[in-house]
Amino acid sequence: MAVGVLLVGGLLAVAVVGGLAATKSKTGGNQASGPPSTGGGGAKPSTSSSSTTSTTTKAEATAKLLSLVTLSPTSGATGQDLKTVVTVRAHGARLERVRVVAHSVGTTLPGRMDAAANEWHSTASLLPGASYEVTYEVAGPGGLTATGSGTFHTIGPAQVVTATVFPTPGIVVGVGQPIVFMFSQPILTYAAQQAALSHLRVSMSMPVPGGWHWFSSVELHFRPTSYWPAGEQVKVTGDLNGWDIGGGAWGEGQISTAFVVGDSHVSVVNLATHEMTVTDNGQVVYSWPISAGAPQWPTQDGTHIVLDRESVVHMISSTVGIPVNSPAGYNELVYWAVHISDSGEYVHAAPWSVDEQGIENVSHGCVNLSVARAETFFRFSRVGDVVIIEDGPRAPVQGDHGVMDWSFPSSDVAWTPAKDTLLTTPVTTIPTTTLPPPTGAPVFSTTVPPDVTVPPGGTTTTTAKAKKAKKAKKAVKATTTTARPTTTLEVTTTSAPSPTTVKPTTTLPPPTTAKPTTTSPPTTAKPTTTAKPTTTAKPTTTVKPTTTTARPTTTAKPVTTVKATTTTAKPTTTAPTTTSTVATTTTVPTTTTTVPTTTTTAATTTTAPTTTVPSTTVPSTTVPTTAVPTTAAPAPTTGSSSSTSSPPTTPPT
Repeated sequence: MAVGVLLVGGLLAVAVVGGLAATKSKTGGNQASGPPSTGGGGAKPSTSSSSTTSTTTKAEATAKLLSLVTLSPTSGATGQDLKTVVTVRAHGARLERVRVVAHSVGTTLPGRMDAAANEWHSTASLLPGASYEVTYEVAGPGGLTATGSGTFHTIGPAQVVTATVFPTPGIVVGVGQPIVFMFSQPILTYAAQQAALSHLRVSMSMPVPGGWHWFSSVELHFRPTSYWPAGEQVKVTGDLNGWDIGGGAWGEGQISTAFVVGDSHVSVVNLATHEMTVTDNGQVVYSWPISAGAPQWPTQDGTHIVLDRESVVHMISSTVGIPVNSPAGYNELVYWAVHISDSGEYVHAAPWSVDEQGIENVSHGCVNLSVARAETFFRFSRVGDVVIIEDGPRAPVQGDHGVMDWSFPSSDVAWTPAKDTLLTTPVTTIPTTTLPPPTGAPVFSTTVPPDVTVPPGGTTTTTAKAKKAKKAKKAVKATTTTARPTTTLEVTTTSAPSPTTVKPTTTLPPPTTAKPTTTSPPTTAKPTTTAKPTTTAKPTTTVKPTTTTARPTTTAKPVTTVKATTTTAKPTTTAPTTTSTVATTTTVPTTTTTVPTTTTTAATTTTAPTTTVPSTTVPSTTVPTTAVPTTAAPAPTTGSSSSTSSPPTTPPT
């Protein structure tokens, strides 16, 4: 053993001496004394031995340095609790750098180094079901450094919570549109709800104050303090990983969207005046008459936003608690519908209520417009536009997405102030496509111009005039309904003098005096029938002295049947007779048959002959008449002002 030791020592000595000799040899010095080398190979073993010893010594030194570092959790550990604090310690050495990364999601675990730089510990919770790698660099005496690493795995979550966000990327929205987050599982604690806000970020091209509000355990909104400025660009990002919800539930996933705010569209619907005013960037562009919810189905007050638009909606009354087969029920396709509340309120086309629009509220809760105006508003609107309903009896309902964001004071809906950041990159919008109208939709035009334009800062009288005319029309309509006569006379006229049959279907009301419409003197009809009372009729034409063909407004065929139908006498129209007076046919005691000029509508205009004929004295001869049994009057023809249309199916709202 001694010899071995000496031998090793000698080799080491030879190696050192050989090195010195080599150095000196290069400088011209003498070689160091020592045992002669055989064949010139003595230096090679020495050099090889020196290299091996140097490498081994460094590896040993590195291993020794790394052994001074301990990890917690230890490398290779599994099932680690998410509350575990990751720790890296160096005993008698200095930690230069520590990094802990969750490879499953690519996130770095934050941590802190102590002042002496010999201990690092994590400052955040671990992610569930993640694989972590810990890397560190340590420095020892003499400037030696070494790099080490370790891995560990965490337990899976008891429950994973994800989220979606609206608006979707690239769309253009109205100035009232909130940012809406919907979560996959209820967030039940205030702490978890508040913690969620730290995982979300809103950036704006024109930063404005805003706030957060949880409307339910699964729904979180962000909105600006007042409406978005037109042209605003907004980007939303979120990282739910590491969000500890409690009870073993953890957030997971990334959130990202960006959108643009369009022009400011704000409309005001006044339920008391039955008017709708539409503005574009603060300028009034339309002023329309409307009809909203009837007293039993009032429209909801409050600041609404447009939820969506549909060119056709199948509306069924049973969905709002009204049986379809009830008097108020409906089952209809409704066109050009702009959706403004969860309760089924729309602004839509309602041709059935045009007469009431601007006068009274008759709908089931929707805002009714004419077809042309509804199509105009449909094309004008976008999601997030503002529609304010005012002066109605029904308060806004909390939880209704149409009104929940802008209709309540801060005492009812508190908004947590949010931190906003400046958006420095522009938002790219997606192109929009205009779809053709659905089959059966009433279409006004492809591009609808304003039908009522209000100059900036001014008001219009067009709507007021239209409303006044509608009210007058409606008043006339109501009056005519009560004054409508129930008699229709049927007169048969032949080309030669012959008996004239008069069929009174009911007893006429008492006669009244009417001014004649021609210069002919009044003639008293003396029918031989038992119809009562006898009416003093005023002729409306001059009798032509002929014994052949009686001429109405056109040349009559040899035998022509002319029906003179009395219709509703409207108080606003000048007529040759008063209500219920037969003004179109007169039984004249002459040798010829009374010539009716046409089948007239007494309620619309004064009947006049088509030509003027000279007055001729006609010999007086009584035309015998025959009493005919009373029969039911035929129904008035379609389109006559005296006809009463069957009530349509109760329209949808």
